[in-house]
Amino acid sequence: SEIVDMFVTSMGDINQ
Repeated sequence: SEIVDMFVTSMGDINQ
């Protein structure tokens, strides 16, 4: 994703 990837990683945006 982007900067938020480290936070969104808990949701399911671990693809990036």
